[in-house]
Amino acid sequence: QKPKKLKTVMIAAGCIFLLVFFALFGLYLDQKEKDQTVSTGTAFIMDTFVDQKLVGRDSADAVIAVNKALGQFEDRMSAYRTESQISRINEMAGIDFVQVDEETFELLVLAKEYCLSSQGLFDITIGPLVDLWDINGTDPTVPDEQSIRNAMDLIDINDLLLDPENGSVMLKRKGQKLNL
Repeated sequence: QKPKKLKTVMIAAGCIFLLVFFALFGLYLDQKEKDQTVSTGTAFIMDTFVDQKLVGRDSADAVIAVNKALGQFEDRMSAYRTESQISRINEMAGIDFVQVDEETFELLVLAKEYCLSSQGLFDITIGPLVDLWDINGTDPTVPDEQSIRNAMDLIDINDLLLDPENGSVMLKRKGQKLNL
């Protein structure tokens, strides 16, 4: 009698265990599916389309946060935003240093290092040449050769002066422009 009762108890316990296991596994899969939510976003920042694909429980909120951060970055770094730190540096070219925030200063230090290591293949002082084409304007045009030569004379990463003590930046000559 006891072995039969023990066998019945064991079978019942096994069934309960399996039911609990499958219930918990189902909850786990449901939660895992929620954790794998895919959210996408596209932003147009600094004249570049930025496509995002984020995965996770809070991915939709993360897309919003990324777009906000990109917008803030553009507000500080775009040569086409009149209130940006880069625009202020461009306005003061050949005149005076401009104090910038730490992030902008560090970015310009790093960018200058890349420009120097590329031996002229990459140069963030290309602003005067970009402006000639009026790429972002209503009437983009191909400039004449003399205008191109004049603009190219203003492109020189060595003219980007960085003062780490004061966190300030200056372009040495009037007419020079940064374009990130």
